[in-house]
Amino acid sequence: MTEKATLVEDQVASLLARGDDNPRDLGHRLGDLLSQDRRGFQQAAVKYLLAAEQCPAARIVVWLLEKEGMLLGILLSPSLCSLDESIFLARLIHANVDHIDVQLAKALKGAQESQASRILRLLAVVVQNNRTLPLLIRSLRDRSPELRSNAALIFARHCQNEIFVANVMRDPNPAVRASALEGLGMADRTPDPEVLSEAFSDPNPRVQANAILAYRRIDEDAAFEKLEEMARHQNGDFLAIAAWAMGETQATCFLPTLKRMQQDLASEVGHKADEALGKIPADASSIPSAAPRESAGLAAFNIEPLYVVADETSLRRLHLAVTDSEGFAVAGLSHQDFQLQEDGGSVNSQEVFGPEQCDPAAIAWVLDCSGSMSASAVQQMNDAVIKSLSYKRRDDKVAIVKFSMDVERAVGLTDNLKLLKAVVQRKHMGMRTSSRLHDAVERAFEAVAGQGAGCRVVIAIADGPDRGSESNFSDIVGRARDLAAPLYVVGFGAEARTGSLPDLADPTGGRFFSTEGGDELASVCAELMRKISARYTVTYHGSDSRPEAIRVRVTTQTGRGETSVSPLGPWS
Repeated sequence: MTEKATLVEDQVASLLARGDDNPRDLGHRLGDLLSQDRRGFQQAAVKYLLAAEQCPAARIVVWLLEKEGMLLGILLSPSLCSLDESIFLARLIHANVDHIDVQLAKALKGAQESQASRILRLLAVVVQNNRTLPLLIRSLRDRSPELRSNAALIFARHCQNEIFVANVMRDPNPAVRASALEGLGMADRTPDPEVLSEAFSDPNPRVQANAILAYRRIDEDAAFEKLEEMARHQNGDFLAIAAWAMGETQATCFLPTLKRMQQDLASEVGHKADEALGKIPADASSIPSAAPRESAGLAAFNIEPLYVVADETSLRRLHLAVTDSEGFAVAGLSHQDFQLQEDGGSVNSQEVFGPEQCDPAAIAWVLDCSGSMSASAVQQMNDAVIKSLSYKRRDDKVAIVKFSMDVERAVGLTDNLKLLKAVVQRKHMGMRTSSRLHDAVERAFEAVAGQGAGCRVVIAIADGPDRGSESNFSDIVGRARDLAAPLYVVGFGAEARTGSLPDLADPTGGRFFSTEGGDELASVCAELMRKISARYTVTYHGSDSRPEAIRVRVTTQTGRGETSVSPLGPWS
């Protein structure tokens, strides 16, 4: 990049980060920078839009790019952003440019296969009606199965003619048939039961599974029975797809079956079952109760505070992970199972909200990309974070911050799982001569600061202590306490166990974990995300003075546990 382009990019980033100009002045100043260097402006705009989903200035940036005819160039350029990043941007742009679907559909004419495939993937997320369907007919007839598959999904979702899906089901390629059924399941109409009945006997497991998922709109009980039957198939491919489909339903009735299938994690079936379990909120009403352990007594529950707030309004809000001895979430707890004391006095009027009722969480991952991290270490870290994201509750939002000498908020809070995984894998381009961990954690706190009543958590992975930050230890602890956002630090390798790194988490209400990487690192990251996703929220009104300690006890017929927590949060 030229020095001029770098300067313009820095000026755009600085102007957008301030956000203190009125829209008209901001538009004029951004327009001046765009006229100086289109490439530098374009690159800065892409970074900003990916990291600032909810920022009001996004509308101005999109308007300027549209005015200059640059939107399609951004969405269709692999060098500017990955496919998942383009899908994310397409959603954002569609909220501000109503006709972006028409522009994309027109771009199909004369496009090479790779670009046409990208266009159809983008159209799948922005098309809201049938106005672009005539422009997709050529793709339906293309020799490429990938193009036919992508087009079939859009057509099946928005075409009102059921004969179309019946015709597509005769396509020799199973991916095309499966996509048509996926689109049919997403349509705002009841699917044709005859078409689905024929698909139940399709030789391809993905086709069968998509037909069953679409059949839920007609008879959910019958569809669930068919998935259970599929999970007893002799072929491993059918078993893996059955596990995947059960996860897509998020139905708790499949928990016993998936836990059985999960036992062999080395196989594809076990892996798919493990992923599916991460998508389903635990609910004890669907799981057979275990017999009480008379000889061993009650099982020991572990209660871990994720986020505990007390402020001058006297409202207390506790987000707690309750797990059994094997690390699995304890499901189905109610207010009667929680006994609380505040500074020795009993609390009698708490409210308890289960995992499916909690407000969405804001979680920021801070990833070490400094020079001391080898390429294999970075890949192990990326793999661990990506696996953990599979356990994310659907409406929880995640931000990604990467650091070396440069600190980059790679993506702001979003619940888009595909985008998050793509951003984690994307290489950090900053200079690797320093390790500004503290500054990166500060940036992560900024990312989660706007979250409302939901849990706020920062998780940092680093292979050693901070080197070169402007922020210090006290700044981190103070920021964590002001936001009531605990910091969890996952140490990577031998050096991480020495120095100041292990001491960084405890004062914030978080914990330090020491790992050697690989499976151990992946296990710790997955455990953290599973606990956050399976949290309980307990609220009550306490005294007007700041409590020193809140004691929490959970007691059920099968187990018990207790802990003492100190609240975070500002208190004047």
